[in-house]
Amino acid sequence: MATANESGYGAFLPKHQNETVQREALRGQMVKEASYLTEMDKVYAELDEMARQYDESLASKESQFARKLDFEYDSLEQQAEQFDQSLELNWYGAETQRISARSQAIHQSGLLDLAEDQFEFQQSEAEAQREFGESQLDLVSEIYDQMGSSQMAGIDQPGTQLQDQTESERIPSGSGQIFSTGSNSYSGNVSIYDYNPLSDQFEPA
Repeated sequence: MATANESGYGAFLPKHQNETVQREALRGQMVKEASYLTEMDKVYAELDEMARQYDESLASKESQFARKLDFEYDSLEQQAEQFDQSLELNWYGAETQRISARSQAIHQSGLLDLAEDQFEFQQSEAEAQREFGESQLDLVSEIYDQMGSSQMAGIDQPGTQLQDQTESERIPSGSGQIFSTGSNSYSGNVSIYDYNPLSDQFEPA
């Protein structure tokens, strides 16, 4: 049987002649070593707990960070989608306004062309009426000129008639010449004349 001095722990113990003392010393050393090992186990247990808590905290922070990134990514994606929709709506609005403005311009141009056509028509109609009125005035003036010349040709001069007549041959009062023009008549000192519209002349009745 190996003695205390021959064991592993006995090599570090002081050498005593009394074996009992050696055993007590060895027991004390073993108690100290066991206490040390217990303390080390506690230390390692605390370190393990700290590591576990650190891992849990790190995992929680990583999870929170991941959720935050996901939320921000979703928010940015929604904002990008809303921005695209806003751009599309603005484009449709601008296109609608452009089409409406073009339609209004075409409509206004059509109204302007219509107004110009109406103005030209009215101007042409007024010119035609003016020309017709001038032709009517010319015709009336020509008729009156012919009537005047015919009357002058059919009227005897009063002075000449008086020289050729004697006192007993004078024309009685009330006798005279009448030019008949339908509704109008002229009294003179010669025979009756009627106006012929076919020949546009005054002819003896």
